[in-house]
Amino acid sequence: MTRAQFTTLDPSEEIALRRVAHGSIVIDARAAGRLQALTLIESKSGGLRLTPLGRLRFNALAKAPLLAAVRSTATLADYIEGLLAKAHAQQLEASPISASGGQDHGAVAPEAPIAPQPGGPRAAHDLN
Repeated sequence: MTRAQFTTLDPSEEIALRRVAHGSIVIDARAAGRLQALTLIESKSGGLRLTPLGRLRFNALAKAPLLAAVRSTATLADYIEGLLAKAHAQQLEASPISASGGQDHGAVAPEAPIAPQPGGPRAAHDLN
């Protein structure tokens, strides 16, 4: 274990590390100097590159939810489906039903559910 694995990076250094990882040439010179001193990046002929240790540190940084794993996208789709199911259930609970056998001639029929699109979010019955 090296000091660079445990050293806390300030926000500008994290940004610089992310930019180097994505191939950007526009990074803060002070942050680049510190990252080089920690052996997280190195200077190559084409510019700055992550070292193996730098790659480990970059992979450990928090990622935006939709940029993380594919699983995160499925999790988000499942969450949205749950919200839609809850809203639909609340809509059904709120619709008036008369005492005459459950038929209310003045009520508006609920809209038919929208069929899932190919490649879109999974249906609730597919989750189990």
